[in-house]
Amino acid sequence: MSSNTVVNTEIDILYAASNKLTQASTPADQLEAISDYAREQGASTGVLLYIDNDAQGQPEWLEVVAEWVTERGVAMGIEQGFYMPSFAFNQVWLSNPGRPTLVNDALSSALVDPTSRNNYVRFKVRGIAMLPLDIKGRWVGLLMFTWSEPHTFDERDYRIYTALIQQAAPVIDSVRLFEQTQRRAAELERAKAEIDILYAASNRLTKSTTPGEWIDAVSGYAQSRGAETGVLFYVEGDNPEAPEALVVAEEWNGTDTTPGAGSRFPITDYDQFLRRWMASADRPTLIEDVRAVEIQEPTALEVYRQYPMRGCAILPLNNQGRWVGALLFAWKDTADFDDRDRRIFTALLQQATPVIDSVRLFAQTRERAARAELLLDVNAGLSDAANEAQIVTAVARYAGQHEPRALTLYYLDSEGTGLPEA
Repeated sequence: MSSNTVVNTEIDILYAASNKLTQASTPADQLEAISDYAREQGASTGVLLYIDNDAQGQPEWLEVVAEWVTERGVAMGIEQGFYMPSFAFNQVWLSNPGRPTLVNDALSSALVDPTSRNNYVRFKVRGIAMLPLDIKGRWVGLLMFTWSEPHTFDERDYRIYTALIQQAAPVIDSVRLFEQTQRRAAELERAKAEIDILYAASNRLTKSTTPGEWIDAVSGYAQSRGAETGVLFYVEGDNPEAPEALVVAEEWNGTDTTPGAGSRFPITDYDQFLRRWMASADRPTLIEDVRAVEIQEPTALEVYRQYPMRGCAILPLNNQGRWVGALLFAWKDTADFDDRDRRIFTALLQQATPVIDSVRLFAQTRERAARAELLLDVNAGLSDAANEAQIVTAVARYAGQHEPRALTLYYLDSEGTGLPEA
């Protein structure tokens, strides 16, 4: 074959690849566009991998984004990742940006380290053409063609693969940057949606003063995810760090069979209960299927029995080590939670805890003050009482808040025995 014919043939190969690349819009299309020559040379696999850098901008991971495999090859698998520092051979082709690294036989080449060689044995790789893709020192990816038998490369292969690198790098880079832009836009859109959810909850919480308003304020997201029941529990007990009971403050979508406001769930085995529900005071507990979780705590078992559920989200309300309560959202079917759910429920418990705690503490303080004032008034009345009627009137100041039907004062006659007789 004359030199002109060889040149023309190479030009035809590169022109065809360039024409296909201009129409390629996905990693798979891009790989196909530049694979014709390797296929003609008997390659058993073709792979396009993206390179991801570490925090210092150094190549760290290779990720398979497209591949084709003949019956002689072994697939790596889309999204398969390879930690680059684990394979010394990566430094060989990384040191030659813009130029191919061609290995006739990976099992005998001095360029290939033992770890890389073992990996190639796994994928039945002997001949290798590594086409590193970089744009002005910025790594984009790697094109890799392999042969299941030793393959002899010549100067023509080197010229064509070099030209393919020059053609492919800017096209693959632009498509990848577009993908990253789209992904970033989607992430920003999701972030905005999350911010909107949390802003709406925060806005409603600031206007809420009752248990019903509190649980309504933070229930929107759980309801949008299909939750059938929501419950706000208060903790009860003199020791704020070790609650004695959970008390239902409010619930929505309750039925005749659910406990209702005011119902108590004694915490009879607090240590076990703590590990199950309240071990992570700053983040939610998300259970996709309660039937698949071994539950032995009496309190948790009773709550699960009273509120039929499969999936549940438990939001512990703990303010600087002091327990305030808990929010429970329940699904009748199994739930599929993801990172977004965890982020939003975490933010909701962080928003709700101080609001519920401060308003509840204010209400408790006001109640104690009113009780103390009433008892002081009763004591003053008893001190001034000069007869039985005045004694009854003084006591009635306290008893009257419970709306008794009658209030009677009795004397007990012991006739000197010390035991009441009448």
